[in-house]
Amino acid sequence: MFEEFPASFVTTRIALHCLAEHVLCVVRHQAVGRIGLVPIESGIASPPFGTENRQVAVIGSDLVDRNDHGERREPVSTIGAAARFFDVAPGVPNGMWHPVTSPDLDAPLALDSESVAALHRWFGFAVDVHRRFAEVVGGGASDEVPAPTLWPEHFDLATSFGRANFGASPGDETSIEPYLYVGPHDRPFPPAPDGFWNQPYGASLPASAVDSIDSALAFLMEGHRLFGAQG
Repeated sequence: MFEEFPASFVTTRIALHCLAEHVLCVVRHQAVGRIGLVPIESGIASPPFGTENRQVAVIGSDLVDRNDHGERREPVSTIGAAARFFDVAPGVPNGMWHPVTSPDLDAPLALDSESVAALHRWFGFAVDVHRRFAEVVGGGASDEVPAPTLWPEHFDLATSFGRANFGASPGDETSIEPYLYVGPHDRPFPPAPDGFWNQPYGASLPASAVDSIDSALAFLMEGHRLFGAQG
């Protein structure tokens, strides 16, 4: 189902992560004190905020700043140019975390349309899996499980429920390949069959091992059964 990603996927993922971490979340934090983002069709964005429903986004290879009255666009080039476009000082908001991506304001950011589309498919799949997960563990009341957030520091789509984080990463410094994960809040991890806990933070399942929503859901449910339901 996710056996191959475009050759440019990693560079595109890193470019979007840079923009999320150093620019998009800064705009939202400056306005409402929050940093969470969301995946949208062909890109990533802040949730709408303010009285005019402003939303800042990267759609395809464009920066987009829109509200109830219209929108502005500019091609993605660098972090510095993006910060000027959105009229913010670039960088991690209030030094909330150590930057994960390079803060070089003038480094070119390469976005490939095929890779942006692949990233959208991965996050869209993750949203569908989360919806199923929320319905199952919430006993049909999916609103008991918080909606997933695209966190700019790790650039993963995740929610927290029952003493564990359940999420989907498009890849990072430890894994070129996108993956699903379960990250318990507590240590030590409980005993698990077949080496389920295969990462220092918990468990991961690479995208190439995911053949359906059902297999992805089974992975998250196993994590929930072993640890997430405790506490």
